[in-house]
Amino acid sequence: MSVLGLMGPLDADWLIDNSITGCPHPHIPSDHFSLLAQLELHPAPPRPLNPPLNGLHLSVHR
Repeated sequence: MSVLGLMGPLDADWLIDNSITGCPHPHIPSDHFSLLAQLELHPAPPRPLNPPLNGLHLSVHR
């Protein structure tokens, strides 16, 4: 998995310019901030058709 992007924190200058001293606030209704990440899943590596059972290789013919 790879991280493609993240949403950064609130801009400190915007908070100061709008006299926001804390949360909750009418413009920020919660003291819980949203988290956002954009992820990319990589395909799983190919697996063998007949994987060994518990790490042991058992012959088909006995």
